[in-house]
Amino acid sequence: MLSIIRKIPKEQQGFTLIEVLASVGILLLLAAIMIENLFIASFSIQKNTALNLAKEEMEEIKSWSWQEIQNHIGTWENTIDNLGYPPYKKHVELTYYQGKASVVQIKVLISWNTSIYKNGQKGEEPVYLQLATLLSEFDCRGEE
Repeated sequence: MLSIIRKIPKEQQGFTLIEVLASVGILLLLAAIMIENLFIASFSIQKNTALNLAKEEMEEIKSWSWQEIQNHIGTWENTIDNLGYPPYKKHVELTYYQGKASVVQIKVLISWNTSIYKNGQKGEEPVYLQLATLLSEFDCRGEE
């Protein structure tokens, strides 16, 4: 009987099962590290975007005249969703600091939902970033 299977020389036999499993394990470990770093980078971008939104709002308010600031005492909020995912919510609060009409406290709160994985389940968790400062009528850059 003629054998179709030829004997392969030892140096050409290929990889053992252990070598293949070790390679797959290393690749899976590297993939897990890369995915984790991707989530960290994504959150960092979201946080920087929120910080820039808060700073822009703070600078806008600081550019107002004292009269404009007095007219806007209170709170307002809006959603900024033209930046892609996630939509950011901006909450601004102007109050008299410790009841003094000559000093205003400005608080800008930016919130958004970020993706998280807990117990193997994907979900979303709210994140908040707040900037606050005090402003007196002598600090105003705007024209009266």
